[in-house]
Amino acid sequence: MVRGVDDDFAALREYVASYSLQHFGTDVAATQNLKSAHKVYLPLLHLWAQTRLLSSKKELLIAGTPITASSPAFPHIKEAVSDIGSGLSCCVHGGYKAGHMCLRSSIENFLRFICGPYDAKAMTTKSIYDLFSVASTALPFAGSRKNYLNSLRDTYVQLCKYSHSASLKHMSGVEALSHFRTHHSSAFREWIKFANSIVDAMASIIVLECPNVYLGAHFKTKEILELIVPTPVRRTVLEGQFKKK
Repeated sequence: MVRGVDDDFAALREYVASYSLQHFGTDVAATQNLKSAHKVYLPLLHLWAQTRLLSSKKELLIAGTPITASSPAFPHIKEAVSDIGSGLSCCVHGGYKAGHMCLRSSIENFLRFICGPYDAKAMTTKSIYDLFSVASTALPFAGSRKNYLNSLRDTYVQLCKYSHSASLKHMSGVEALSHFRTHHSSAFREWIKFANSIVDAMASIIVLECPNVYLGAHFKTKEILELIVPTPVRRTVLEGQFKKK
């Protein structure tokens, strides 16, 4: 039995030594998917940088409450961004189910960040059902903004299929290791679609709550942020700035 373990480890070591992601530079579909994912995540990183900068100045306002790095809600926006980055990393390495599960976690963390300053229960509840219930009455999702919450809820429901294995389609199987490095274009595109939807809602609510995240950004950062901040949202905050003048 020991010899069998040693032989298998030798095969694993050889596999790891030869591990490569070269297909992202040679396969057209793989490269295009990576480019699409990059266009989602890079602007999100800039959004995170802006929120962190404003929080250091006590100018990051959520539900009218200044959020600083020491605020209980702040780590959750960092984790929401990190979740999406982790999901992207999983997909690049062929772990699509894990990548989708990371997106589910990003929604949960975002809701805790955006609703925590309004209702402390958003920070403590273990029930995602209760978390969505808190969000449904929170000021950041009031009025027409509830559409963003509905979008996040719909996406969350779809992503739950990857964690609960609701159907054969969403199961990875026990041979996942042998699939590492294997690019499944449709699975990656599905992840990108969900990530786009989540980031759209995140960016919209954050900018609507704290317009200076976008308005106060360097013009080069603004150009990148415009990839994820929808035109109607930009128009709303620009009109608000004009009225103040």
